[in-house]
Amino acid sequence: MYKTQKALSNEELDEKLKDAFDHLTEGRYRMALSNAQIVFKARQTDFRVAICLAWAFLENGDPNQAMEYADLAVKLGKEMPQTKLYRGFILMRMGIFDGAIADLDAVIRSKTEPLSWAHHLKAKALAGLGRYEDALEEFDLAIKADKGANKIFPKLREWYRNAAGIQGSFLNKLKSKKTFAEEAEDAYKAKEYWYSLWAMKKAFREELTPETRKQLQLLELESMYAMFQLKPALQKAQSIKQEFEDDPRFQQIYNKLYNVEKKQNDPEPITTAANSSFKSLQDLAPDPKKTDVPEKPVKTSMYQRLDQQFESEPAVEKKIDIRPDNKVITLKKRTDFQRFEHNWITGYFARMFDVNEEMNGQTRSFYLQFAETLAGYIGVEVIVSNPYYHLKEDNVEGVAVWLINNQEV
Repeated sequence: MYKTQKALSNEELDEKLKDAFDHLTEGRYRMALSNAQIVFKARQTDFRVAICLAWAFLENGDPNQAMEYADLAVKLGKEMPQTKLYRGFILMRMGIFDGAIADLDAVIRSKTEPLSWAHHLKAKALAGLGRYEDALEEFDLAIKADKGANKIFPKLREWYRNAAGIQGSFLNKLKSKKTFAEEAEDAYKAKEYWYSLWAMKKAFREELTPETRKQLQLLELESMYAMFQLKPALQKAQSIKQEFEDDPRFQQIYNKLYNVEKKQNDPEPITTAANSSFKSLQDLAPDPKKTDVPEKPVKTSMYQRLDQQFESEPAVEKKIDIRPDNKVITLKKRTDFQRFEHNWITGYFARMFDVNEEMNGQTRSFYLQFAETLAGYIGVEVIVSNPYYHLKEDNVEGVAVWLINNQEV
């Protein structure tokens, strides 16, 4: 006999999503994927969950799924800059540099925070294309936008200058006595994989001990895997397989390359939820032509039908039965959420709920309209982006104004 699993509350789902992002930041990729999949089953129209799932699939060596969910996030988010920022990150990691630059340029034009990350990602993409001088110029814009918050940026800038062929000052040369092999390892740890490969090319031209050369060969495979240069990395691994067949580090990276390459050539289909998986991604994308108002009282969970909330549609006329005496009224007013562009903070939701219902111990439910004879207190929940997320702690002051029929209440 199987025990029915209890559905998670909105607060529990929020916590799991936060944990998933934290796991990704800290390198706990399997745990991140597990959490993201659980949340996605409950919130299949939340672009933030799709972003998290795309990132998790990428770090777990499934670029096909990562790209699917990154595209889905952009569709669900109505081309919002935040979704393009993360898709640009994923495209950059996958080596699709031109596509990444197109997405990141859109983010930069919108001045969406964190702007420094957008400039940094674009600099990586330009470096991946071998356009090192352009990459340095873009990274300088990242430093300007960052305003000194990221303490590792000065070191990264030296790497961009090196690749661009700009000699450092005499003082910097004295400070940095590291070999190219050592810099390649430092760059890999800093996730500047492009510079890791660049420095290794320089290192391989120098005289190296047999052990240092072996370690560099393994680091080269790991850097290529991180940038999803799968076929050339697998070919290189096969060419040195006999030399490293007893090395556990080599075995680990070889198995990763082999498994990911196999997935690339034979991707797993996304099946229906009935088979313990997800719905077709095409089915999840919002239908821009769908504008009908529901024909009965609307009661949705917090994140259901995001696509209905991001459109500004004209008022429609529908007869809706909402009163206990079954009298039919006509809904002529707008019930959608109108989002205005803001360069700093983006509004995601403005949802009305019955305060009495929540105070009586019931879960918070959201409505498009209320019966004036039943609703004593109506609350509005507003959710906006946090421009300082993962950056710093700060206070943001603001004012919420509720207008009904253009009258402030």
